[in-house]
Amino acid sequence: MSVTEKTTIQRDPDLEKKLKNLRYYQNEAIDFSKRNRLLKYPNRATSIEFNVLLSECQKFFGSLAELKIELPHKEILKQDDDQEGLFKTEGELESTLPPTNITGKKLITQLDKLQLQAKNNFDSHGLHTLFITLGEIKWKEELAGRGSSEAVSEWDYSAPLLLIPVEIINHKYPQKRSVIQLNDKLYDIQINPVLNLFIKQQLELKIPAKLPESLAEFSWEEVQSILK
Repeated sequence: MSVTEKTTIQRDPDLEKKLKNLRYYQNEAIDFSKRNRLLKYPNRATSIEFNVLLSECQKFFGSLAELKIELPHKEILKQDDDQEGLFKTEGELESTLPPTNITGKKLITQLDKLQLQAKNNFDSHGLHTLFITLGEIKWKEELAGRGSSEAVSEWDYSAPLLLIPVEIINHKYPQKRSVIQLNDKLYDIQINPVLNLFIKQQLELKIPAKLPESLAEFSWEEVQSILK
């Protein structure tokens, strides 16, 4: 006696409805409002802005795969003295620090704040929230009433494009310094995932960029091509 197994594949008549419901609940689960900092980062939020061109990143940050920013406190504190004209001597060596929007003691304080916030967020919620961001996409919402969107000077959304997960480590020896370095234990370097979903699901568009499969192959030149 032989036994024959027969497999029948039937199309679920409610499949499209179920998929539509799934997409709806996916949208509801993600906050696409301006409260989400990956879509609009508050102007007064704790951050440090590096005034560095992409062509200078290799000089100040090293390769992306081994990103490391050394910030000696002695060198940082000299910035306060420089503003007072105490170190304006001829032939003075150029600072090795990357230019930032805040300097001196304020920079050290901001680094400590960022480190503490990242630690608290991870300890409390298991979330890694410290990133270096590259590129920015800004847009305004369409006005419902009369007038033009140009009437509003501030952008409704201002989202970072590329996220590089980092950590801040303070060292005391041989000299006090803060080090910002790549930390890809939990997250890879990636296109802003919330922005990506917003563009796909809310605007029905697609970000035309592909990241290299291997981090070792990722270079600043590739970053520049992505941001273009």
